[in-house]
Amino acid sequence: MKKILVVDDDLSSRDSFRILLEDIGYKVLMADDGLTGVEVFKQGKPDLVVSDYNMPVMDGVEMSIKIRRLDPSAKFIISSGASNMRKEVEGLGFGFFAKGKDSSKKLLALIEDFLPE
Repeated sequence: MKKILVVDDDLSSRDSFRILLEDIGYKVLMADDGLTGVEVFKQGKPDLVVSDYNMPVMDGVEMSIKIRRLDPSAKFIISSGASNMRKEVEGLGFGFFAKGKDSSKKLLALIEDFLPE
C-alpha cells in the first residue's frame, strides 16, 4: 500500500484529502505545518507528499526543499488558492494544483502521474 503525507494547516482540507485518499486505497499520514511535515516524512517515508503552499511555521515549498535534502527522490504536489504560484512550484519539479472547484479531480489526476501503478 502506497503512503501519502498530507500537510495542511486547515483541518477540514486535511480530513477531506485523507478521506478521499483512504477511500481509494492509500495509507495517509498527516501534519498540520511544514516543520511537522518534515518530521512525519522522516518517520513515515511516504511515497508522495501533498502539501498546502501557505502554512504557519514553514510553508510547503520550504518544507519540500528540506525534505529533498534528506531524500532527493521525494515527490511533491503543492496546492494553493492562488494559481499564480504554479510557475514557481512547477519550476522546482513539483506538481501543482489550485484549490477550488474540482480540487479532488485535479489532485487524483496528479497523484496518478506521480505514483503510477
